[in-house]
Amino acid sequence: MTTVLIVDDEPDIRDLLRIVLERADFTVLDVGNGAEALELCKEKAPDILLTDLLMPRMSGADLLTALAEKGVSCKVIVMSGGSLGSDPTAEMSKVTKMGVDDVIAKPFNPADVVTACQKVASKL
Repeated sequence: MTTVLIVDDEPDIRDLLRIVLERADFTVLDVGNGAEALELCKEKAPDILLTDLLMPRMSGADLLTALAEKGVSCKVIVMSGGSLGSDPTAEMSKVTKMGVDDVIAKPFNPADVVTACQKVASKL
């Protein structure tokens, strides 16, 4: 089974995504910030990283940079919809230069997230 790591600082979003992705036969891990994701990626090597872009402590862009520096690779889907004092356009520019596999705008339809994960998983 394909493993998806959800990284989002909003517990309700993580819970919703866990439910819909598990129903679609994905194995799901989830954490609340980029620092936790970095550690978990080194231990569990998920196939797909589904990460929020703007989070406290470590942004999605900073997480992707840290993973690349540590030689950890996986398919990446970025979710973005707001700002925490950061410039979302600048953050999105950073991650698109990193070659993410897909971008999902928040608020999202859960079915669209499942479809994006299935599309990315088909490339594994």
